[in-house]
Amino acid sequence: VIKMVGQVYFVAGGGIILITIVLIFASNEKVFLMHFMIPGIDVDTQVGYLMTLTLHTMCFLFGAFGLFAGDLFFLLFLGQPMLFLDLLVLKVKSLNEAAAENSSNAERLLIEIIEWHQYYTDYNLRCNRIFYYINSMQIVTSGISIICTLYIILLGDWPGAYLYILVAFGGLYLYCIMGTKIQTCNTAFCEELWNINFYDLEVKNQKMIIPILMKAQNPSEIKVGGFLPLSVQTALQITKTIYGIFTMMLRFLEENQ
Repeated sequence: VIKMVGQVYFVAGGGIILITIVLIFASNEKVFLMHFMIPGIDVDTQVGYLMTLTLHTMCFLFGAFGLFAGDLFFLLFLGQPMLFLDLLVLKVKSLNEAAAENSSNAERLLIEIIEWHQYYTDYNLRCNRIFYYINSMQIVTSGISIICTLYIILLGDWPGAYLYILVAFGGLYLYCIMGTKIQTCNTAFCEELWNINFYDLEVKNQKMIIPILMKAQNPSEIKVGGFLPLSVQTALQITKTIYGIFTMMLRFLEENQ
């Protein structure tokens, strides 16, 4: 996933710069990579235009790297639950083998699984607390970015908008897809706990496993704004809202024409 995200940023960023270079040589007008001017620099002169273009390129590259670094930080943390699940599978397998052989290690292995589930639950709660504002702002700003980019495309002011909108949609769906993967991981975690051979355990160990089975059926979820689950379904709802706003913008532009 990290490699794919890096490739998206590389292709989109490189494509926007390439389009700008082509337009510079193909058009008689001054084409800018970004739409802001620097006070004190006259873009009507050749030197001023080149200075502005150089600063635009530097800001663009630093911005692209910053976006990728932010997504990388997010992915490193929210990608860990899948690792927890893989390790749980191995622990459950070891427990079932020990229980089938009536080994004295069965109770110790069961306690390890209980502690592992507690650690997994605590990890999800901490991620939800740490990334609460980050997730909420990322989803909101991605939606606003998509709407603004669509409006720019309609106006035709920035050719790079056609590629940038891929980054905007990618940022929206990346976070929501990771949220869906965590939901899937929670379900798989619960199912794996049910794979424990319950009747091979001693009675006292059977009583120990019941609370974690109940807890696993009500896992913590990462929320957007405290009420919407971070999932692909939420991304689809936001996309429908964006589509409605886009049709309103089309009508607005048609009326003004």
